Amino acid sequence: MNELLIKLLQEEEGLTLDAIPDSKGYWEIGWGHDLPYVESGHKGLVWTKEQSDAQLILDADEAWKFAMELPRFDDCNNMQQAALGSMCYQLGSLAAWPKLRAALGGKDYAEAAKQCLMSNWVNQTPKRAYRESLMLATGLWIPKL
Repeated sequence: MNELLIKLLQEEEGLTLDAIPDSKGYWEIGWGHDLPYVESGHKGLVWTKEQSDAQLILDADEAWKFAMELPRFDDCNNMQQAALGSMCYQLGSLAAWPKLRAALGGKDYAEAAKQCLMSNWVNQTPKRAYRESLMLATGLWIPKL
């Protein structure tokens, strides 16, 4: 797995040792780990940093597997792969993104970034979407604002 992915996820997700509801009311903990739905929520659940780090590795590995299924993933540089892995971490499989997949298949990273910014993702987490789209287009690390 790409070490840049872990660094990017830590920056984007931030560490929360106490379970909290996200903007949609889903509970998360650690480095953005989604907790299973329970009617009562997860108030009072606390993890250690070690638990959070271990779960991050597992979750990032799952996201990496989704990213590796994208067309011509191996042709992307490490930064582009990290950006795609981070997208999969947040959004799951990108199988339902045919225009993004077509752009990646043609190694048209500017078009792939454009497709990211034309998706609903940009409405959910605009700063993250713009940053990671720029990383995908340029292949360069973009500092978090």
